[in-house]
Amino acid sequence: MGWGKDQTGKQGQQGGGTLRREARRGSPPTLGRITPTMHEATYSSAAPTDSLVRRKRLILVAMVALTCFFAVLDSVFMSVRGWERSSFLHAFSFAFCLVVWCSADATLHDFRFGWGFRWCIFLFTVIAFPIYAFKSCGRGGWRLLGLGFLFFSALLAVSFTVEWVTDLLMEHYGSGANHAA
Repeated sequence: MGWGKDQTGKQGQQGGGTLRREARRGSPPTLGRITPTMHEATYSSAAPTDSLVRRKRLILVAMVALTCFFAVLDSVFMSVRGWERSSFLHAFSFAFCLVVWCSADATLHDFRFGWGFRWCIFLFTVIAFPIYAFKSCGRGGWRLLGLGFLFFSALLAVSFTVEWVTDLLMEHYGSGANHAA
């Protein structure tokens, strides 16, 4: 008897998360051990999907956190003479997070995603992300593009809001410190 085969020698059904009882030679059927089929042992249907979805969500949270961080930096840098905005770093972090997110999404959709295409997404996001969306999802690429546009709009709104709040706090505490002295 092989791993994952029943007593008739046939391979068990793939996926589904079920375990089958396998009797060893020379042991009574009641003392058999529960073993997963080979497919279930290597490609558990629920676990990788859940971890990939969780990883994609964590990447989106990291993108929002980086947006907040760079919005505060931009606001602080704008108040100091001689400093420039951190837009380059913000764009770099956004493109990097987008490539990592696309890698997780490609794994989730069983889409082959080479290093050349990753560099294209990193360097030419506006052109390469729609290509990725349609290549990986087909007609579902419109949905992915719409969600991407909404998320990017939300990032812009978060960035402007955090910059505005930071400017208000800097004016309030900056002017209060000057009046006290």
